[in-house]
Amino acid sequence: MKKVLFIPILLVFIFSCSPDEETQAPTNNVQYTLSITAGEGGSVTDGGTFDEGSDVTITATPDEGYEFVGWDNGIPDAYDINPTGSISINGIELDSNDYNIENTNILIGQYTRKPIENGYDQVEIFYENEQLRWRNEAGVSWSLELRDGKLWGGGAAGYSEQVLGVFKDNDQNILGLVFDNLNYINNLYESLFLNLTIESLTVTLNSNITLNAIFKEEYNYEYNQLDINEPPFYGTNYVSGDIITSLDPSLFSEIEYKGTGLRVMYDRRNGGSFNNVEPHLFDTSFSDGLKTEIQVNPEFTLDEATVEANKYAFLIGQLPTALRKDVETMWIHKGIEAFGGGNNNLLVHTGASEEYENSNLVGSDGSNYIASILEETLIHEATHTSLDAYHYPNGGWTNSGYSEGERWIETVALDGGCYISNYASEFPYREDLAEIMPLYVAVRYFPERISSDLRDKILSCNINRFRYLDSQNLDMSLYED
Repeated sequence: MKKVLFIPILLVFIFSCSPDEETQAPTNNVQYTLSITAGEGGSVTDGGTFDEGSDVTITATPDEGYEFVGWDNGIPDAYDINPTGSISINGIELDSNDYNIENTNILIGQYTRKPIENGYDQVEIFYENEQLRWRNEAGVSWSLELRDGKLWGGGAAGYSEQVLGVFKDNDQNILGLVFDNLNYINNLYESLFLNLTIESLTVTLNSNITLNAIFKEEYNYEYNQLDINEPPFYGTNYVSGDIITSLDPSLFSEIEYKGTGLRVMYDRRNGGSFNNVEPHLFDTSFSDGLKTEIQVNPEFTLDEATVEANKYAFLIGQLPTALRKDVETMWIHKGIEAFGGGNNNLLVHTGASEEYENSNLVGSDGSNYIASILEETLIHEATHTSLDAYHYPNGGWTNSGYSEGERWIETVALDGGCYISNYASEFPYREDLAEIMPLYVAVRYFPERISSDLRDKILSCNINRFRYLDSQNLDMSLYED
């Protein structure tokens, strides 16, 4: 997965003086160099030397058979921790502000160290007894202190006391931090840095910048184009089954029971409601560094809750990182109500699980067979949790940098407005992505698990949506391995 790093901000001053200093005051010209290169598979517009504050548009153009992946700024992982000034990319200003900060409340939140390297990459900044603290997943915690506008940390657990780098945008959102020469990106604003995946960037020059355009070969979808005038399926979870099976790998690594505690859980029974509950709590860790708290309704005994938590810990781990990145919690209840996704959560009713695991399906030849759609249902719901908000209109910033879902609207239009299912057609900005995702997984990563007739139907309707998903650099490496 491509790293997206902060661009260091370096000031270069070039002074020009008149030979007659008595009659003419010195003039200052400040210029910066924009160096642009292209990797294999494409070309770029030229860079050059420009006056400070110049807006320069650069464009990467892939060769036939290749697609643009993103811009790499070519700097080391431990970037300069003493920059001044700012840089603006497509109107979003990344402002170091010389690491000054006045209100520590804006620091509260979850951060991820990039690149992810082990199970301790998630950190949290929080208040405890009116003291600002920093804690990682290993349980190491120390105090943070504001002194003369600078944030200091360390001095414990083997870390020397040091100033934390604080990166903000022009709305004073904390985008990321630097501690011990490592990058920590605020999970709430990670998508802002994905502007570096746009083919055409406008950069405001307030520093020397080096950018390299990265390209990769396009995936070749082979299929027979069919004339499809209506959604080919009612709902896609029941199309095939066994796209992912219990024999497929899981990134689940560890689960720890931590007792009970007060939580707010949504329960679909009796019309659905949010309730204050004291569930059994299980901290679940995965080998890519992500974590999920599994909350099991106290209607289960501890032994029963432990069985359910372990079962779903493995199943959650069968979701790739891209679909699990925002899954902070899972709610597990009894009942036969449908699963759910969203709210940084996955909702499970175990009665429905039994039905999903033994579903009556109809093959392309009209024959009936039994298969599990439990894994496919979790793919559907996790798409709601981890992808919807980044792609739909009014959902925020997409991974391609288009705001308000413009690129998604364009992609649907390229597919002729064809929806993969009635469910997607009825709720286009709620169910379209979730309905597509299980089939995208099948066609893109497990083509041998579906029939060629099924593949033809899917791609004839949604080929451009599939290419859109390919372009998003989603971390689906679990399925690739």
